[in-house]
This record gives sequence, structure tokens and C-alpha cells, in this order.
Amino acid sequence: MIVQKTLKVLFVNPDVNPDDTKPTPPVTPNTCDPNLVLNAVTMLRGEIMYFKDRVIPRVSACSVSQKVKINAVLYDETNYKIQFFVENQIYSHDEEQRRMEKGYPKPVEVVFPGMTGKVTAAFQYKGFNYLVSGSKVFEFGSYNNKLFRVLNNNYFLPC
Repeated sequence: MIVQKTLKVLFVNPDVNPDDTKPTPPVTPNTCDPNLVLNAVTMLRGEIMYFKDRVIPRVSACSVSQKVKINAVLYDETNYKIQFFVENQIYSHDEEQRRMEKGYPKPVEVVFPGMTGKVTAAFQYKGFNYLVSGSKVFEFGSYNNKLFRVLNNNYFLPC
């Protein structure tokens, strides 16, 4: 009871009556905004799903340490590996071997030369790996990880 009162004192704004506040409805982002920043991108049942603000998918980290915050996950269908992006490092889990790959973690720029910035979302589509960082999407070949082009975040969205 003392803990609840203490938390209430710490985290409740005394100028706001909780009975008067109503939740604000989510705002649909402008998909044509070249500075659009997404929270996550994934492939689900053959469809690219985008998440912004209110909806964020959950991810299980296999054997990546539970103490790390995973920024993005890429499932590589070409070689059955799951790549976890943690800050500027990549951890790679081999699905066939059911273990983390030796030599990992590696810096993101070693695995994906030309990648700049923190990876916040990743997905594979039509033979390419797409890494999202801020308002940009980096397109890499899925077999050689060669950087092909850098796109605006809204490239795949209807504008």
C-alpha cells in the first residue's frame, strides 16, 4: 500500500484530474512523408506489415541474452538464419543447427557494408534484405549483402 501511494505521488500529475482525461485516438501517419520513421516492418503471410507508434509486434530472442534490447530481427529465408540487431551488433542464429553462429556478434557494417545508423526494422522481400534506419531503407542483396540503393522509408507505401 505504501509503495502504491509513493508511486502515485511520483508519477501522477497533480494538475490533471484522471477522471477528466480521455485517451486520444491514434493518428494515421502520412505515408507520403519522406521523413516518416517506422517502429517495425515484417513479412506476415506474404504481406509487408508496417508498424508506427501504437502497434509494435513482440519478438522472442531465441538464445540471445535476455539482458539486451533487440532493435530489429531479420529472418533470412535463403539460409535459414535469424539475425538479431542489438545496437550496432548482429547476432546470428542458425535455424538448421539450432544454435547461435560462431564468430557472432559482429558489427552491422561488417555484415552489411554501407549500412549507416541504427537498424530499427528489417525484412526480406523478393530476394533483397531491407534494413530500416530512421527515415531511410537500405536495400541489400540477400545472397551477398551488397548495398544496392538507399530508399525513403515510404518507398513501399502507397502515395
